[in-house]
Amino acid sequence: SDVAPVGARPATPPKLYMSAMGPRMIAAAAGCADGIVLGVGVADPLVDDVMDMLEMARRTAARTGLFDVTLYVPTAVGADLEEALMRAVPICAQYLLEDYRAAWLRRIGLEIPRVDQLPPALLALFPDAIHTAQRAQLHDAVKQLPEGLLAAVADAVGIFGTPEACRLKLAALTRRTGSDVYLVGPDTHALPHPEADAYSRWTGTHG
Repeated sequence: SDVAPVGARPATPPKLYMSAMGPRMIAAAAGCADGIVLGVGVADPLVDDVMDMLEMARRTAARTGLFDVTLYVPTAVGADLEEALMRAVPICAQYLLEDYRAAWLRRIGLEIPRVDQLPPALLALFPDAIHTAQRAQLHDAVKQLPEGLLAAVADAVGIFGTPEACRLKLAALTRRTGSDVYLVGPDTHALPHPEADAYSRWTGTHG
């Protein structure tokens, strides 16, 4: 035969997990997957809203049984909250630039400007502020946002602050939801050494 096996067939089919950041993907995952990685935010009312949406979608799809839920959690640590928020700017800016992300924030009552109301310097970085190497331009642009908006977005979408503050927020999130978490560092141009070091201290692990 010209066909060579690359491995043994597993005794049971592998589990299928889907990542979801919008209502349609949540519904799709609820209908066909074994688990979901939810990337919508961490604010209590937002998590409650999404969990209700997920449960309704599973009922609609007549799905029963175990279903794994993992929360995708942007994380940044700093010497203080201000430093952590500065490291979180790319993540927060992306929520403002993409309507499907901003829609989640509006659902919980945050007054998020329309995309055409954002500072031109921020719009110039669309669609990929989260990966931009032009960090000085990005930081200058967010200074033109309404006062308090960046901090409100950060509080809704991720866990940012001192290592101890982040530890407490993470513990409260997992205790409340019972879900696993997937912690994501704030910078795509550098490894998340501060966050990895903090996690090692929280868990007593190394590496």
